[in-house]
Amino acid sequence: MNRILVVDDEWCIRLFYQDVFEGIGYKVVTSNGHQPIQSLLDQEQPDLLILHISPDDAKSELNMLQEVKSKNMDIPIILYTSDENFRNELKSVAADFVLISPGIEPLLDRVQELLPNVVPMNLLQN
Repeated sequence: MNRILVVDDEWCIRLFYQDVFEGIGYKVVTSNGHQPIQSLLDQEQPDLLILHISPDDAKSELNMLQEVKSKNMDIPIILYTSDENFRNELKSVAADFVLISPGIEPLLDRVQELLPNVVPMNLLQN
C-alpha cells in the first residue's frame, strides 16, 4: 500500500485529505509541520509528500525542501498554495516540484499520476 505524508498547518485540511486518500486505498500520515520534516520522512517512509506552502513562511519552507530533496531524491513532492503569485515565484525557484491548487480534483489527478492507481477516478464520481 502506498503511503502519503500530508503536511499542513490546518487540522481540517489534513483530516479532509486523509479521508479522501484513505478512501481510495492509500495509507495517509499527517503532520502539522511542527515536527522536523526529515524525521517524519525517516520514520514514516512515505512514497509521496504533499506539502502546503504558505507565502508567509516561503523562505524557511524552501530551505527545508532543498534539504529534503538532497536527502530523499526519489520521493515525489507535491506543493500546493492558494496564492497564484507565490506559485509562479516558487515554480521558477523549484522547477522540480509539482505545484497544485488547493482544489482536490487536480491534487487527486496528480497523486494518481505519481503513485499507482488504487481506485479508478471514475469510481469516485459515482
